[in-house]
Amino acid sequence: MNDWSGPEDGGRVLPSMPRRAFLGVLGAAGFLTFGCEKSDSGLSSSSKAIDPKQLRDNLDGIKAWLEKNNPEVAASLQPGMSRREIEMITAEMPFALPDEVVLLYQWYNGTSIDAPFIWNYRFLPIEDAALFWKKNERSGWLNKFPMFAHRGQYYFVAPFGIAVKSLPVRHFSPKNTDHPNAFLNVTVMAQTALEWYKSGAVKVGKAPNLRAVNMEKIREIHEKLNPDTPFPEEQ
Repeated sequence: MNDWSGPEDGGRVLPSMPRRAFLGVLGAAGFLTFGCEKSDSGLSSSSKAIDPKQLRDNLDGIKAWLEKNNPEVAASLQPGMSRREIEMITAEMPFALPDEVVLLYQWYNGTSIDAPFIWNYRFLPIEDAALFWKKNERSGWLNKFPMFAHRGQYYFVAPFGIAVKSLPVRHFSPKNTDHPNAFLNVTVMAQTALEWYKSGAVKVGKAPNLRAVNMEKIREIHEKLNPDTPFPEEQ
């Protein structure tokens, strides 16, 4: 039996809500609770080590490429969140976000427009991801957190009840109900995308959209950086 039947709204990304308004909604609903079991720095020793500098360098590299080649998307990146803000927004969820995902949202809080950040996928603001999780938790989203979305497809992590350093990034597609691992972790996902861009395998088409111009190179880079991890066919 599949552990995820798919989101109830068919994959539509919810519109962004201003941060203060979103926090106000959570507060009014009684969801802003502190003293939960999520750990600030309690990272599982069994989780794979990550390098915060490498993650930041990869993300900064993507941003620099976008500034030069797709400035509309670069300009749409929203200011990063504090750890406290992230914990407030995710307080209702029965899991702790991996440290990598926290670092991702401390870097920037998604894009304000529905435009590609990693290939065709939008970088979801954490408010959008949290609202989407809330809407779909009963249809299998209970332990799944989406970070990137494109036409009913998602890149997500499946956190546990305790904090870990990193987790594989998995791929959801309506045509693939196995939800396989797509990237080793968020750091390697960003590194893979950056190499796609710098190699010219993915370029800007009709802005702000990106297009693949060399699928052989795309697969080669993915395989090199994500060994034993299947390439996500749908993009």
